[in-house]
Amino acid sequence: MDEPGDGGVQPAEPSDDGDRERVAAQIEELQGCLDLVSRKVAMYEEHLAADGDDPLWAG
Repeated sequence: MDEPGDGGVQPAEPSDDGDRERVAAQIEELQGCLDLVSRKVAMYEEHLAADGDDPLWAG
């Protein structure tokens, strides 16, 4: 029975190893995306710190 105030929502549990593998693959893909964005942000921060004098950013 659900406790009052908990909204009646229980966390979903993977039903089998296939679900776990699928979720693990999604997490790995998302981590790669996060790593890429983090590298791009770091490059942009370096550009700003150099007062925009980096030829990489010249138009």
